[in-house]
Amino acid sequence: MVVINTTIFTLHHSQQQTQKYQSQKHKSLPKFTHTHKSSTSRARKRSK
Repeated sequence: MVVINTTIFTLHHSQQQTQKYQSQKHKSLPKFTHTHKSSTSRARKRSK
């Protein structure tokens, strides 16, 4: 249980860092942001 909780926390933290990076680079890299969103939705479907 502890290992699973740690993994979820790490993934959530990395997602927050990615969102911060995207917000900073959104104007210069709109295509990258769009690609990341689509890949994230795919990952969520896979985890269910």
